[in-house]
Amino acid sequence: MLLATPRLWGKPSYDGNGFTYYLLYTNENGHRRQKSLGHHDKKKAEKQRVAFEVKLRDGATETESVPLSDFWDDWKKSTGGQIRESTRIKYETAMTQLIETVGDIDFKKVRHRLGEQFLQICRDDGNTPATVAKKIRELKSIFQLAVQ
Repeated sequence: MLLATPRLWGKPSYDGNGFTYYLLYTNENGHRRQKSLGHHDKKKAEKQRVAFEVKLRDGATETESVPLSDFWDDWKKSTGGQIRESTRIKYETAMTQLIETVGDIDFKKVRHRLGEQFLQICRDDGNTPATVAKKIRELKSIFQLAVQ
């Protein structure tokens, strides 16, 4: 998935008379990359940037809509036996509480505002700040799969 629009970077040449142009972009794994265009023509570089952006956007796939409960089921299947049973139970408790708080919404619609709502409900239920922080870390670990 394309995370940012590719941009041009003109690196001054050693003799100071021109530039070598590079494309700077973020790949599907979230890593920043640069690609040398190997020439000094700014107009040609801009055309290549536009073509590269189109190519990246065409290759990007849109993720499907998945409710949180289905996302959680997929997460359990994909992690399999990689985590301890006690850890899975803690994760399940946090995820169940999140679903009860915000509803079984599409996982792509989870936003900061909903996280703040979850935090407040945890605090209102009498959880200590350390417990609330632990639940957030557990949910963050689960949602890393969605990011990947």
